[in-house]
Amino acid sequence: EYALFFDGDDDIVNIDAINEKLQMQLSCNESVEGHSSLAACDAGKDNHSDLATGHFNKIIYTDGGAQADFSISFWVKPDYDNMDDDYGVIIAANNCSEGDECNNERGIVIGLLKASGFLRIWHTPDETDFATALSADSWHHVVYTRSAATPASEVGTMYLNGVLLGTDNPDNSWFKSAAAGELWNLGTDIDTGPVESENYAGCMDEVAIWRTVLSLAQIQTLYIQGKSFDIATNMSTNLEAYWDFDNTNIGGSGNGFTSTITGAAYTGY
Repeated sequence: EYALFFDGDDDIVNIDAINEKLQMQLSCNESVEGHSSLAACDAGKDNHSDLATGHFNKIIYTDGGAQADFSISFWVKPDYDNMDDDYGVIIAANNCSEGDECNNERGIVIGLLKASGFLRIWHTPDETDFATALSADSWHHVVYTRSAATPASEVGTMYLNGVLLGTDNPDNSWFKSAAAGELWNLGTDIDTGPVESENYAGCMDEVAIWRTVLSLAQIQTLYIQGKSFDIATNMSTNLEAYWDFDNTNIGGSGNGFTSTITGAAYTGY
């Protein structure tokens, strides 16, 4: 069994290939013919069954148009001493591109605060911290789930080691359409330039993303079965991306998504 080790400097993993299945966009809350733009959706709200839903803020997948529910699961073993910044990013998706202004309001960033060991998530200028420390040099299992129903009617939910840690309240800023899609990375965030920032230090393993909201029972199974659990075999329904990093960068979800590893090294545990 292997995992990936990040030194906190320039080690990153690019997973942009998952845009093929996971790129998201905003949509009219109710499917009404011709309401394919923000203006048309709001202008035609009188044609909706619920007149209050004339807002273009439901999130759907561009591939297939399904409601963009998702779950992200990973194992981490942090090394806070070697995080150069106050925050080490574990997984990030945003729309920074060469020479363009970075819009962190359209994406997701999950990481660890160096001083406290708390998990942090943000997708707007406001962040949510979960006040339970992840100890250094120990393995921890993290899951974040999100329903893409009308914002304010659903929440994002964070789990640590199979236990509900807390929730945040994402708004409709998530994953607004961009022609080039999001930039997805493990171990770093991408700021304007593009440049890497807030690099993670420590080990990471078993990164998986589903196009569904996992149940508590499924999340507890992932934790109880541990890092040797074969996700591709046992939890393949709606699995879109999966890297076990057992000395390979090839994904195990069946979609053929290969990660590009720069600097991070395979290590036994």
